Amino acid sequence: TKLNWFFGMIEEACYVATGVINDSDDMATKDLVGFFQVQADTTTVDTIIDTATATITQVKDAAVTIAADVYTKLGMKFDPTTLTLTFYQDGVPLADTVLASDSNFPDGQEMSPIIAVCSADGTPTFLVVDWIRAAWLN
Repeated sequence: TKLNWFFGMIEEACYVATGVINDSDDMATKDLVGFFQVQADTTTVDTIIDTATATITQVKDAAVTIAADVYTKLGMKFDPTTLTLTFYQDGVPLADTVLASDSNFPDGQEMSPIIAVCSADGTPTFLVVDWIRAAWLN
């Protein structure tokens, strides 16, 4: 079974039964940042960013390599002093970052964490999430 999934932060208005991901590998046009895997690619995950008025921008295509039945830790950290969003895999920062000054960076929105899954072929499936940690640092 193939599936699309997204892990990251998204505008609160997106917490509805449908509308985050569809089975055509498309994300909703919402304010969001995070990791996105499309059904056709089972070994890599993209980092993406979007505002509700723009098209989804890949920060990095195939930013993360994954394997079946192997846990990997994904994370993001926003540094308010440099206004930089950094993505992480297994505690290691990824090379491609995002500046809050970028025109496609979501601002003026309250963002909430989300894990969204869509079975691309309609077959029931699952995504295992072992734990989640969130921290607010000043």
